[in-house]
Amino acid sequence: MFNIGEKDSDGRQKRIEHRGRHLRISRTGGVAVREQIKVAGLNLTANSKHGVRATTRIAKGTNAGFQNGNFRLRGRYGKGPTKLNLSKSGISASTKTAIGTFNWMKPNRSSVKIGGVQIRGKNAATIQMVYAVFALAAFAVQAAVVIIVFLAQMLWVAIQALTLFLCWLLPILWDGCVSLGEGSVAAVHGHKRAKLMPVAETLAGDPKISGMTLPELEMALENIITAGGRGNPLNPPLDQMLDAIDAETAADRVRILLLAVATAHREQAEESALVPLYLRIDDQCVQDGGRTRLQELLLEDYAALNRLKLKSE
Repeated sequence: MFNIGEKDSDGRQKRIEHRGRHLRISRTGGVAVREQIKVAGLNLTANSKHGVRATTRIAKGTNAGFQNGNFRLRGRYGKGPTKLNLSKSGISASTKTAIGTFNWMKPNRSSVKIGGVQIRGKNAATIQMVYAVFALAAFAVQAAVVIIVFLAQMLWVAIQALTLFLCWLLPILWDGCVSLGEGSVAAVHGHKRAKLMPVAETLAGDPKISGMTLPELEMALENIITAGGRGNPLNPPLDQMLDAIDAETAADRVRILLLAVATAHREQAEESALVPLYLRIDDQCVQDGGRTRLQELLLEDYAALNRLKLKSE
């Protein structure tokens, strides 16, 4: 009878009142007996509390008429929660909220419905404003959470993209640095080799070297790299030639002797025999316990002098 437990279109408790055909009972309006008829396009309503009212529709959403001799004009326009209101006193705008309606131009005409109890006027406007503050705070929190989640997702995507980019870039940079380092070292060694070559070429013309047979030259090369490259004594004839070389360091003397013997060997050996000899001497160095830095340098000198194209492991 009084709408208790019944829900409106928004899922809220309907206003607690009785709205029968001839009887109205509410908290604010009290008890009233009414009758309504329609005559010649006019809606005639007689109410024991509010008197007699005659209204008619003059346009879509607009009604006009008289109540107890006073002119009445009422209009409501728009779609959605916010609508434009027209009355005899002017125009106003109101917005429907979760707890009622708030009138922006005339706050005292706002309404609130809580638990089926309808509240109007100044108290309703105050409640609506308090609700708006809390709703705005809740919206701000939700917006902040959404923004934080969005930024976190974007950060994660950026981290993944950066990781993929670095995984692609770092090997390239590493290979470039290695190649640059190897190129720089090779350039330094090549410059030093160029300084030693004049002495080596002069020594290569010495009968002690130029008079060697091809097998003797190959044995000399192997002895210089495998023994001299480890700092061990060479065969007596080679050792004597090594002692006679004037150079800044012991390593330079070994390199000069190697370049001299390799120059003489290049003049006698077949080109096809150069790589096998290089590989045989290199294998011997590895079997003897691994290449020393000087042995690597001597092998590099031999390869550079004979223009061997070898792939590094």
